[in-house]
Amino acid sequence: MDLKYIREIALSLALLAVLGCAQRESDVGADSIPFRPGDEFSQVEVRATRSAEWSPRVSNGLGAALQVGSFGDFRSVSALKFSPASLLPDSFSLDTIRLRFKVDRVFPDNVAVPDLRMLIKEISEPWGEDTLMPGKLLDSANYVTIDTILIPTAETGDSVYWDVPDSIWSQWLAADSDSVNYGILLEPEDEGVMVAFQSAEGADAYKVQLELIGTQYYLSEDDSSVVDSSAAYADTIFAIEDGYLTDDTSEPVPGRIRISQGSARRGLFYVPLDSVASPLRTAVRAKLHLFVAGAEENTVRYQGENPLYKDGTLADTAWYENTDSTTVQFVAVSSSSFGADNVEIIFENTGLVAPLIGHPETNFGFQIQTTSESDVLTRQYFHGPDSEVDSLRPYLELWFAE
Repeated sequence: MDLKYIREIALSLALLAVLGCAQRESDVGADSIPFRPGDEFSQVEVRATRSAEWSPRVSNGLGAALQVGSFGDFRSVSALKFSPASLLPDSFSLDTIRLRFKVDRVFPDNVAVPDLRMLIKEISEPWGEDTLMPGKLLDSANYVTIDTILIPTAETGDSVYWDVPDSIWSQWLAADSDSVNYGILLEPEDEGVMVAFQSAEGADAYKVQLELIGTQYYLSEDDSSVVDSSAAYADTIFAIEDGYLTDDTSEPVPGRIRISQGSARRGLFYVPLDSVASPLRTAVRAKLHLFVAGAEENTVRYQGENPLYKDGTLADTAWYENTDSTTVQFVAVSSSSFGADNVEIIFENTGLVAPLIGHPETNFGFQIQTTSESDVLTRQYFHGPDSEVDSLRPYLELWFAE
């Protein structure tokens, strides 16, 4: 066996013995860094030289959030479909058929905002929550408006009820037959506010729910036309399909990279490794540093809350010419979070970078995405390679065993 490979294997085993299973510095504390630059280890920083933004086709239908509103160049609508027939008793009458909307979040959440006037429309085309992504429900401007309701924004946790019209209820009851039931669309009539509810995958307290109140009848076993007894009936039913769609009309900002969730947008970065690559070098640690550009006016982020992010590698350089051709290779299992200053985020990516040092021709760049791309809307700006502030440009920190 070549001495070079014996040396690399020995170094790798030694590194594993010290690191154990820790994936990120935050997993085991800041004092756990196993190596410091010195006689045996060197440290270099390599700046990113290329970046881009990529919007993959991601459905929000499988997430826990529903959003309705228009703010910060985001415009969101939510779609819901109910099919209650199979869940109802054999014989009943209903006095109340209503939807409950309970406000989970309001944005912006640091100033007084107007109440949301929300249109309820009848969807007239097929859709599904697993395919609810850009390009769906394009004919919404021509949907019939059933009603308009006012959603209060002063306090989260407020509930608003909408009485379901008989014509709509009849469609929902017949959904298992040949009758057409595409559900309803919740659409903002106003601008300047964004309201979040929760979907059927969310917390029970905030889900949009169908509430039924009435009487259940128990029929005679001998004669099904005779009522033996009756009792009060009440049930809560959740949507079989639900999700939200968002149109992001914000413009790119020079020197910045937008990364969003709820309207998935990812950041792509290329860090050249040719100048530091060598088959005689072993990367014992690699960290990608990104810095938030907090002053951008179109930032959308709930007060006191930062989304989590994941890094990954790209499979080729097709994204140089067309970001729609982006192909992801690996994505980190765990997430990274911001430091105490809420400005710098560090991705511990030794496992992704180490193999590239000996083979720089396989380095096609990195991507950064939010961990929960179908969660509530956020848009955060990061300094890019062309930022006017040199010290805030993204860079890769590398530690080598020489």
